[in-house]
Amino acid sequence: MPLIGREREAVALRAALVGAPCVVYVAGEAGVGKSALVAEAVPGARVVRCGAGPMDAAVLSGPAPVVVEDLQWADTVTLRLLRDCLAEPPAALRLLLLYRPEELAVPGLPLGEAGSQAHTVSRIQLDLAPLTPADVTAWSGLPEEEARSLHEAGAGLPHVLADLLQAPAAAAATTRTACHLLAAGAPPRLTQLTLDRFSALDPDTQAVVQAAAVLGEAADEKVLAAVAGLPAEQAQTALLTALAGRLLAETPQAGYGCHPPLAARALLDQLPGPVRRKLHSRAAEALARLPRPVPLAQVARHHRAAGSTKAWLRTAEAAADRAVQHKAPDPQSAAELLREALATEGLPQATEVRLARKLAQVAGHLSGLDDTTHALLERLINSERLPLGIRGELRRDLALLLVNQGANPQQGLVEMAHAVDELSGRPEPAVRAMVALAMPFLTGVAVAENLRWLERAQAAADRSGDPELKLMALAGRVSLAAEIGDREVWPLARELAAAHALGGVRRIEVLRGLCNAADGVAWLGHYDQADRFIRHALQLASRVGAEFNADLTKGTALRIDWGRGNWSDLENRATALAARNPLSPARPEAHLVAGQLALARGDWSAARHQLRAAGLIAPDNGAAPVITAAAGVLLRGLLDRGELVQARRGADAAWRRLRTKGVWVWGTELVPSYVELLARAGEWTAAERAVAQFAEGVEDRDAPLAAAALRLCRALLDRYAGRMEQAETGFREAAEQYAAIPQPYDAAHALERAGHCALDTQRFPEQLVRAEREFDLLGATSDAARCGAALQRRGLAGPSVPRRGRPAYGSQLSPREREVALLAAQGRTNAEIAAALVLSPRTVEQHIGKALRKLSLTSRTELTSALTAQSW
Repeated sequence: MPLIGREREAVALRAALVGAPCVVYVAGEAGVGKSALVAEAVPGARVVRCGAGPMDAAVLSGPAPVVVEDLQWADTVTLRLLRDCLAEPPAALRLLLLYRPEELAVPGLPLGEAGSQAHTVSRIQLDLAPLTPADVTAWSGLPEEEARSLHEAGAGLPHVLADLLQAPAAAAATTRTACHLLAAGAPPRLTQLTLDRFSALDPDTQAVVQAAAVLGEAADEKVLAAVAGLPAEQAQTALLTALAGRLLAETPQAGYGCHPPLAARALLDQLPGPVRRKLHSRAAEALARLPRPVPLAQVARHHRAAGSTKAWLRTAEAAADRAVQHKAPDPQSAAELLREALATEGLPQATEVRLARKLAQVAGHLSGLDDTTHALLERLINSERLPLGIRGELRRDLALLLVNQGANPQQGLVEMAHAVDELSGRPEPAVRAMVALAMPFLTGVAVAENLRWLERAQAAADRSGDPELKLMALAGRVSLAAEIGDREVWPLARELAAAHALGGVRRIEVLRGLCNAADGVAWLGHYDQADRFIRHALQLASRVGAEFNADLTKGTALRIDWGRGNWSDLENRATALAARNPLSPARPEAHLVAGQLALARGDWSAARHQLRAAGLIAPDNGAAPVITAAAGVLLRGLLDRGELVQARRGADAAWRRLRTKGVWVWGTELVPSYVELLARAGEWTAAERAVAQFAEGVEDRDAPLAAAALRLCRALLDRYAGRMEQAETGFREAAEQYAAIPQPYDAAHALERAGHCALDTQRFPEQLVRAEREFDLLGATSDAARCGAALQRRGLAGPSVPRRGRPAYGSQLSPREREVALLAAQGRTNAEIAAALVLSPRTVEQHIGKALRKLSLTSRTELTSALTAQSW
């Protein structure tokens, strides 16, 4: 057994034995690792175990250290011998006395009585405590959360942990988890110790210990007494006895439970069925009488263990409802309870369907669709004994899980369409399913198909005459119109917003439509209108508590700030949002914005990572507008780096997805870079065809960003056809259109292109100078460096004007710029450099940008070779 967590004690032990005569008292409860510590720290010692008769006095006379184990079991002769030895010690005496304090015959006196000890004997006391969670993590090699569970179950006792880790099942497992290690129950040594101690107890104490084992979680004296069936005074006496014998332990919350908690398994295994069920029944009753909030999940599981099926199902459902309605929702616990309830044999059909639908709703808040839930829903859906409409509702629930959790969105759409047929006689769920099919966010389904489903939803809502269904269809129309740039979005949105005064379900529909409207018009470049939709949506969200919908607006807000050039603290906000719940609808947009920022600042590795996380890892399963934008940003980065082969591989697939979807207003990041890629490759006809398709797709759309991107594409065609003056004019006009949105970063890119046209026609590149300044103001250090390098190559970037009181370095790196550049060349991030040099990340960006410009570089990845070649 390793000495993890015992290094300090081992050092103290070795130091104590340097001088003689000496005695070291090593105290600790059973399993805490006293013998293992001494064996590792004091090899070669003579070991004597108490309990098998008197000790031989000759043992104490040799030069080797003597270890006396289990001193608490020593007979009177051995104790007298040890006291006498310490009163008149041999000169070379080095004695180690190991004992369990809780089992001493006389508490606090390891040798039975005080006695007298010679003043020449040095006395050291080592009290071993259990391992910490960090120690268990280091020893087990498990993740921190898994190790914490293992530590809690074994109370940090090394012997328990060693037995769990060395069990045959653990040794044979390819992957180990705390759940797997604990599944076999209490290890044999712990079981034997627990049962030995339990058998020596009086009946009252046994009853209290059994009550604690059945409860499974720490409980107060009243609950223990009720479950044990004892009067309060008898229960208190029994509790004190159990605590003294270390069968129970007090928790920081003034509760009491088995020690270690895993020992409860050993006790439960020995309880006869009738006794165990009776105790569980008492536990359910005692816990149900606690002041509110009653621990419903515990009550439910005790009812189940007691065999009270009806009470178990009723309480489990109530506990699941509370778990998701709590201020701090716990959908994982709710899902576990519902899955356990659904596993109950002989469930009435109505109960089974109700619980299954709740499970589907709860599963929508988990990090993934688990196999158990998926199989359970499929089993019910395929059950002929269920009415068609009920099967349709369950199928719709499963379809939403498959779509929203990215498990299999395309299959989810198939299931949703099937559900519509099954729901023909149920207007509300049918309209809701059709509206879901009308949402255009998935790739692979043409927007024309989405429009057809929206028409069907509107017709069904109108036929029903139900105002709520009409509002649901209206919210769908607003959402789709906003995403595709339909000019009808504005009157439709005003009509939807007017319904905000309505209560109940209607507010949820208004909120959903407003959130989607904000998302859609932001992709179009209507940032002010998107802001208004967001403000209205957040007001509604605060009233109805719809966190999921409100969360969506945070991703939209990030994109708006990126577009407007409001980059202050944007990286921190995007990173924080991306680290949230993996099901947050804003995460892909947060990764997109983080990727855009990283590329603008020259961190290619971070940019590629963030853009892949935005959805490019599985582009058929994510949000189509985000994936299309991410593909465009990545393509631009690859073009800047000259990686044309890799660029072509991903660009063709992204173009096919956009063309299949048909929402061309989403192509503002992708299409210009794709056109440039084709033009560079000499595929002139393909480039012109791509621009024509884009122009047709955005015609009559109310989409300022798409209009600016189209002007940019046409200028690119002029540029690669050699029509420099027309290209320069086109780029300037595109820059003006971007600036009017405002979209300053893209405006600066268009200015940069116009500047290069001026350079190619031997004119002063005023636009390139402006682009460098705009990039610098934004904090786009990589782009600013690229512009500066182009100007320097033409001899148009003069030396810096020195500031008064500071040395002028001109085109040479300052000492600080050189220091920052060297760290960046080593691959360190801006945050790491900032921490190392005690600077702000913004200052680090500025130094890197200046270094890139002075060295005529375009990317920080080029710093290594440039700094190596430069003579310092």
